[in-house]
Amino acid sequence: MKKYILFILISIILIACGPDESNKTNFSGSVYLIPNTDTVVSRAGVKVMLFPRVSLDSKYESIVSNNSGIGTGLTEESFFDHRFLDPAYQTVTSEDGSFSLSDVPKDTYNIVFEHDGYGFRYFIDYDLYSEKTLDDIVMHEVVDLYGLITEDVTLEANRFYTSVYGFSMDSNTKFSIEEGAMLQIKSGSNVRIKGEFSCLGTKSNPFRMLSTASTLFDEVNDFGEFVIDSLATVTGPIANGIISNSSLGFKVFSKQAAGFVVENLSFLNCNTALCVQESNNSIVRNCTFLSIDVRRSTAIYAQNNQNLTIEKNIIYNWNVGFDIKDSEAVLFENNYIDKIQYIGMKLHHVIGEVRHCEVYATLIPFEERDFEKGTAIFIRSGSDIEAEYNIFNGNSYSVCFKGYHYGDGASDGDFHKNDFITQYIFLYAQGSHFRPNNGSLDFTRNCFFTSDVDYISERIVDKNDLEVGSLFWQFSADVLWEPLHTSTDGVSTAGIRL
Repeated sequence: MKKYILFILISIILIACGPDESNKTNFSGSVYLIPNTDTVVSRAGVKVMLFPRVSLDSKYESIVSNNSGIGTGLTEESFFDHRFLDPAYQTVTSEDGSFSLSDVPKDTYNIVFEHDGYGFRYFIDYDLYSEKTLDDIVMHEVVDLYGLITEDVTLEANRFYTSVYGFSMDSNTKFSIEEGAMLQIKSGSNVRIKGEFSCLGTKSNPFRMLSTASTLFDEVNDFGEFVIDSLATVTGPIANGIISNSSLGFKVFSKQAAGFVVENLSFLNCNTALCVQESNNSIVRNCTFLSIDVRRSTAIYAQNNQNLTIEKNIIYNWNVGFDIKDSEAVLFENNYIDKIQYIGMKLHHVIGEVRHCEVYATLIPFEERDFEKGTAIFIRSGSDIEAEYNIFNGNSYSVCFKGYHYGDGASDGDFHKNDFITQYIFLYAQGSHFRPNNGSLDFTRNCFFTSDVDYISERIVDKNDLEVGSLFWQFSADVLWEPLHTSTDGVSTAGIRL
């Protein structure tokens, strides 16, 4: 009798210690395929894939968490691309379009439906903590866009489009992008918009432009460029979208007098991500420029602009953050630039202000530093830059002024209340006729994180009277500086403060 009771107790314990089925659930649903012609198609074979949430660089996550209000935020919509990942669970639909997955661990997943000729659809951050059914998922047959298009085109919500050979929209047409629409552009192909352009993406369902790249490192299959022509009219903001794997980037050349707004866009693994040229009164704000595992060339390139505002953006893991040329009344504010290999901010013949930015050009090891590597802000000829409340951190140079006299202007600038961090040079100044009328570079009231005046002095390099051939790399100026090193002088106020 005692043995029998003991057997029952052991059985109960074994059952209690067995697999916990309460942590699993079921997922089912159905898919409809809608062809472009009036034909009946089989609904079998649609892939249904469940992916875990994206795991991002921990430092990038920390940047976003500690600086609320800049970039696009930590959203799955911005960074998920199933083509570069392996699904945790998958199945295919049957002839009637139905599917089911059993015993799926309860969690939040990114769900993908994919079928040859119909592209793919995303359901991001889908809660599977209880049994769920996704019925009547509609997938339309892919539409390919090519050649010169003379009629209005709308990329409809949650539909998939391709462009194998590129296309151009005529100047009398309207091109619209709705939320969740996807446009896949084949390697080397370009798109040009000459008429009216609008996009209606949302934060929870952004539009996407993507290449045929099969891996993060597949630069061969980057698409060429998406150009909003100088004759185009931009209606509303260019907002809430994702542009990935482009070699020449998303280019906005529109000359409309009212300017345009680019906001809440994520640029992933693009060689040159965003180009703004010949614009007036335009704004680039709350965008994220992110290279994952592979470093690309330039995040933002801008030339010949008037009244350009670049604010609240995150640039992470690039060779160059900003490359700005021949532009006036430019405001850089509340931008975070990190993991830069060469130059954080490269300004050539630019008149403007830099405020509350953080720039870290520290990727190159100290031993490999040189003029073109590891410079936080590099100011070339003909620029007049006022900078205050910034953090400039470069393994080679925090700030570098260099260049010849340019036209009627010359390099100019006042730097106050900034934090300078470096292993090598705080300020490097070399050029011709640094400021008209024998003025001076006002480099006072900055924080150097040390009270050692000799240490600071050794790291402020003024290349006056250095003869090179028949030219004098000479400033008609003095570099004025003074050592401030307490937190109240710089640390507590510099950098991003929203």
